Amino acid sequence: MQPRITLLHNDFPAIIQGQQTLLGAGREVSNGLYAYQTVGQKVAIRTNQLVALQRAVDFTRELLKYSSATYTDMLTSQQSLRAAQFSSVNDCLRQLQATTDPHHALGGGWR
Repeated sequence: MQPRITLLHNDFPAIIQGQQTLLGAGREVSNGLYAYQTVGQKVAIRTNQLVALQRAVDFTRELLKYSSATYTDMLTSQQSLRAAQFSSVNDCLRQLQATTDPHHALGGGWR
């Protein structure tokens, strides 16, 4: 004979709250994994952008050497490269955060 479990009327709110907690954690994990994937794609695109901007700086430097470009052109190309490098660091930070978000959503971590 199997034991019969009876639920009291007072137990239903606790069950519903438990289900809502599980659904919320599942949603947070899903959002974290999606964020990690999209940031990973962004990092790949940003890497291509950095390569192209570094080439632009090199070309502008060569043009400056032969008086085909101004010093302002050189500064502008370097500024674009530095801005993209800063964005790349920011993307890497977001990727690291997206790595830890699902872990925290499942109750891990030190907080």
